Amino acid sequence: MTTTRWMCSTLMRQADSLRTELERSRSGVLVCHAMEPGSPANPHCSAIGWARYYAALRIERAELSAERFAAAREELASLRRLASILADEPIAVDNLDRIHVYPKSLGALEFIQACGQHIYYLIEIQPDTLGDWVAQRQRWLCEMIAWISTDPSASMPFARDRIVTPAPPADIKLLSPSDIAMISKALATLHETRSQFLTSLTPPDPLQSDATGDPRRAAENRELLLAQLSVELNATEQELRDHHSFLSLHALALVAGEASKTFSVEASFNG
Repeated sequence: MTTTRWMCSTLMRQADSLRTELERSRSGVLVCHAMEPGSPANPHCSAIGWARYYAALRIERAELSAERFAAAREELASLRRLASILADEPIAVDNLDRIHVYPKSLGALEFIQACGQHIYYLIEIQPDTLGDWVAQRQRWLCEMIAWISTDPSASMPFARDRIVTPAPPADIKLLSPSDIAMISKALATLHETRSQFLTSLTPPDPLQSDATGDPRRAAENRELLLAQLSVELNATEQELRDHHSFLSLHALALVAGEASKTFSVEASFNG
């Protein structure tokens, strides 16, 4: 993991070096121009934008060797997957036309988890005198999960501290219980598979989930990552928690860490 105050500058330095290398190999032809930070496809000029650009450049370099070397093809597939996580790309929900789920912030995931726990609690109590109310409450909670999961933003689609209970959009209210179950499953699959992939890219690290599965250690690691990235991204920890998907933040830390290692090796060689 690179020190946060150097993260953006390290990514910039490594991206510029790799771009020069690629343009030299292609006789001066510009590479990955569409993914330059500040461009429509990559509007961020922060460390996130430079991490996406650096990943795109690494993909282009791997493409040059992929036809000849199996190892390059494996690297290319891994880099493309990493780039998709940095870009917060959604996944389609099985059997539901044009419905996608999107990577979520820690705040949104915690709210979804709380909704799920409330649903199970209501299933357990189910007193006859409150039957209708319990059923309506369960339905509302399920609709909230579906609404948050399918909203394109990493954030919650409403303010968590609002006094008036938010009403899900009309299209969410039309979903059947089985539709909502598939949406919930798709969101869980998205986060589980991508988190496993990111963890597989590096050996155990203090900023990643603890290998023993200790939830307290995992929570401490997440808070430490947010604290470090808040400096780099010029945002409060609460803003990162509420408005950035944790998957893309995790991917940013991994890409910056790899760039830092590459820079250290090059600096030692040149020195």
